[in-house]
Amino acid sequence: MAEPIEALQLVDLLTSLLHRALGDSVVGLYLHGSLTVGDFAPDRSDIDLYLVLDRDPAVADVEAVATVVGQAVEAYPAYDDRIEVEAFSAATVRAGDPTDRPLLRVSPGEPCHLLPVTPHRILGWAGARTDATALIGPAPVDVFPERSADVTDEVVRGIVREWPVWVTEDDRVGFNAYAVLTLCRCWCHLMLHERLSKLRAGLAYGGVSPDDAELTRWAIRWWYRGGQDDEPARTDEVRAFVNRICAELVS
Repeated sequence: MAEPIEALQLVDLLTSLLHRALGDSVVGLYLHGSLTVGDFAPDRSDIDLYLVLDRDPAVADVEAVATVVGQAVEAYPAYDDRIEVEAFSAATVRAGDPTDRPLLRVSPGEPCHLLPVTPHRILGWAGARTDATALIGPAPVDVFPERSADVTDEVVRGIVREWPVWVTEDDRVGFNAYAVLTLCRCWCHLMLHERLSKLRAGLAYGGVSPDDAELTRWAIRWWYRGGQDDEPARTDEVRAFVNRICAELVS
């Protein structure tokens, strides 16, 4: 079983390997996600890193980053398919509209590759100002620009509009739990004006919506207390929940 100390040791290894592989092009490396906000689930949560470069990521960087992740997984096999690295230039993260600028990404379920920036990234970068930890380079507030609430709210609404389709494409029990907690996060962002983790958003939404309290408790238990992939899915119930919340948030 993976322990939190192993996650921190893995972060140290990734920091060293990425710095060695990318050298002077590294402006900063930032840990974000559940490990920085206190909601890390040792057997489920990913390691999330933002790698800021002094240039756009290139084809050669794909192999370099993929090699680093492979070496890290070899040392910590419990984190196979649980490491996410996104690399982009300092100019990209500062751009008023970074859409379609180049991004390098390796994440669970997909290989390391180049792709264009989508508006979804703005939300993560906005949160990094306060939630990320600098492993290399300046403080997050000096790298990630402040985004207005109007901008981040519109990004969240865009995500919400996608969920009624996404929830039809996967009926695994883990995806059921993820969908519930993610929609709770979206609801908290737009209705409470708070950016919360999956755990805290599930607790917050369940506390004000008695009709959905049991479903949110189930999603929290599955995600954070060792839910198993062979448990019965709640697909129909979850799809109804997602469709109802999405309609409420984008009406």
